[in-house]
Amino acid sequence: MKENEYMKKIKIVTVITLFLISLNGCKKSKEELEKELDSQKDKLISESINSVYQLGSNGFAFLIDPSNVRSFDSACLDFKPSEGFALVKFYKNAKTYKMQVKTKTLREYIFNYEGKEGIVQLNLVGGVSCKRRYNGYADC
Repeated sequence: MKENEYMKKIKIVTVITLFLISLNGCKKSKEELEKELDSQKDKLISESINSVYQLGSNGFAFLIDPSNVRSFDSACLDFKPSEGFALVKFYKNAKTYKMQVKTKTLREYIFNYEGKEGIVQLNLVGGVSCKRRYNGYADC
C-alpha cells in the first residue's frame, strides 16, 4: 500500500514539475535571438524592397552625368531589383532615367547606367517589433 502511495506522489511531483517547466518556456541564447532577428529583417527586406523612395541627395547624378551633378537635385527612385531595374526621376528635370540593377547581396546592389556602374548599400535604421510574452521573453 505504501509503495502505491509513493508512486502516486512521484507522479504528482512529475506532473507539477512538467507544468512549471512548460510555463517558463525555452530560453534562447542571445546569439539565437540575434540570428532570428537578422533572418526576420532579411525577410522583411526581400518582401518590401521593391518600392519608391525619395532621395534627398543627387548621388545618382554621378552615374548619369558627372559633369553636371549640380544641375540635378533631389530624386525619386522607383526601385525594382527583383525585376532588374530602377527608375530615377530628378526634381526639376523632365527626363526619367532607367538603370539596370543587379543584386550583389541582400543589402548591396550594383546600378548600371550606360556602362557606368555604382554600388548602393542599404543601411537599416530602426528595428523590428517583437512581441513580449508574459514571462518577459521575446517572440521575434
